[in-house]
Amino acid sequence: MRQQGQFRWRTRLRRRLPWFLIERGIAAKGAADCGAHEWYNHDGAIARCYHCEADEVPYAPRRALFLRDGLSSQEVVLAHREALRILRADIDAAYVDAYSDEPWPPEVLPFYEQALCIGAGREAGGFDYDPGMGIEVDVRDDAQFDLLVALAPYSIHVEGWSRGSVVYSANDTGTGLCVMLTASQETDLVTRLVALGMTSPLYARG
Repeated sequence: MRQQGQFRWRTRLRRRLPWFLIERGIAAKGAADCGAHEWYNHDGAIARCYHCEADEVPYAPRRALFLRDGLSSQEVVLAHREALRILRADIDAAYVDAYSDEPWPPEVLPFYEQALCIGAGREAGGFDYDPGMGIEVDVRDDAQFDLLVALAPYSIHVEGWSRGSVVYSANDTGTGLCVMLTASQETDLVTRLVALGMTSPLYARG
């Protein structure tokens, strides 16, 4: 779903070249902005893009957290929604499928219809185009973010991207969830959930 940026062929080529050629500048990163950064930890303090030299950002390590088994439906919904609220400031692209394996709850139906309207308004992308799949949501728009928060616990698939990496991934009508959180975001999420009367429904594997 994520739109590809420029200079990807150079990145693919560098992976196959010996170091002495890379050091001579063969298939060097682009000088211009690639348009869809994908970041890596450069030195523990800053992150740089794999594809271009146009920008760098502070590096903040993230930990993958997953949804625990045995949660009530209410706890599952809270986990999805509070995680999205924590991640909203980081997410620069989000996509939702307007499909569920279960009937949409009545309170969610207006958001489902809104999502279909957004999907139908996109330019058709080929013979297999489905306006209900991969609907891009602008999280900076309060109404569209509310749509994402409403549908995420019930959709068959939702993605939230930050700086070229997936930080929120929901699958299987809410039963599958993986979020990538910094230490401060994880603390904030636990604080929010405790205030709502529950302990964290997420865990780190290993």
